[in-house]
Amino acid sequence: MSQRMVRLIFFMAWGVFLISCNRSPKPPPASAISAQTKPEAARPTTQELLSGPYKRMVLPGMPLAIQVPQSWKIEVDGSLTFLQGPTPTDNAIIQLAQRESARPDQIEILLAGIKREQEQHPNTIKRADLRNIGDMKIIEQISISQPITTPKVDASGIGMVDKDGNPLTVTLTAANWKLTVLVPFEKMYSRYELNFIDLTAEQYAQDKDFLQRIVSSVSYEGSATPTTAE
Repeated sequence: MSQRMVRLIFFMAWGVFLISCNRSPKPPPASAISAQTKPEAARPTTQELLSGPYKRMVLPGMPLAIQVPQSWKIEVDGSLTFLQGPTPTDNAIIQLAQRESARPDQIEILLAGIKREQEQHPNTIKRADLRNIGDMKIIEQISISQPITTPKVDASGIGMVDKDGNPLTVTLTAANWKLTVLVPFEKMYSRYELNFIDLTAEQYAQDKDFLQRIVSSVSYEGSATPTTAE
């Protein structure tokens, strides 16, 4: 078991988005984990990721589209769907999910909860804001968790020790990044989530501009203009 897998298991156990008012997404399946831990053949270069060709991808089960590098793809495992691909420093896994529809007044409650979390955790919340794209609303939430120290293991999953036989540890800091996309439909809002899985604060610091370019490209992809909720 690689160190990345240990890190992924840690995030799955930690599992609660600090500034979310909703339940956390399900952890990625084994296939998503193995896809991230296998050696990659012909990994795109940083230059290719940053300035190479991008494709417009319609997200399955959602009236949304997103612009991603050619190397990114959709992975489906049972009821779980992931958008994933290489980043300049590592790999990214974004879980795609549809949640229960919300009434317009519930959106105000959600925003009030976010503001309350900002006041209660000013040192951990990086950003929580709302933007409108046409009739859609997108709530983007980013926070950095408190560091957690766990045992360091080798490729076989065995705990590592120093020259004196003392257990080695590694400190992990989770970065929580979620987009809640609200699409008005018949006086309600259909609610969709794009949630990063296994994202560390270190990777966020290095890849944030690249990843922000991707999440900022989310757009409505439907047969008609969404009906504004009243």
